Amino acid sequence: MNSAMDTMADEIRRAGYWLNSGDDLGTDVNTNPFMVTGTDIAVNAANNCILFTYDKDKNGSLAAISSTVDDERYGFRLINNAIQSRSPGASFDCNAASSAWEDITDSNVVQITALVFTLNQSTVTTGPGTIGLVMRSVDISMTGALADDPTVTKTLTQHVRVRNDKYIQ
Repeated sequence: MNSAMDTMADEIRRAGYWLNSGDDLGTDVNTNPFMVTGTDIAVNAANNCILFTYDKDKNGSLAAISSTVDDERYGFRLINNAIQSRSPGASFDCNAASSAWEDITDSNVVQITALVFTLNQSTVTTGPGTIGLVMRSVDISMTGALADDPTVTKTLTQHVRVRNDKYIQ
């Protein structure tokens, strides 16, 4: 459970990273392809799935969805008492078939009984009108029980500050 929590926190922290962010300085425009609707960090209505993107290969662009390369779309979700991670080429959708994503926990060892993502956003005005930054963080809560002895349970929580603030105007 600790490894899964660390993996999720490390990846979520990178959400929205874009190599070319300096190109937008002084333009009053956010052209970051990793922060537009459909690619920006999002949590589903059940709060048990998170999707996000970031410029992992540092080439400044978001690749098309492909199973042959890392398409820079990521996600974590709870399904069938296991935490899953989105695989390259899989649907960028919390409702994708369970076989399309990969288990990162083993439900034969630990049954994950709850996984909750809470996306927190705070807007700070930095200029005239509505110009500012949206600072984001994600609270993660995970509960699991040993598969062989469900009376042995553990709950982990972590607050993750997304390092890449979103410029708005």
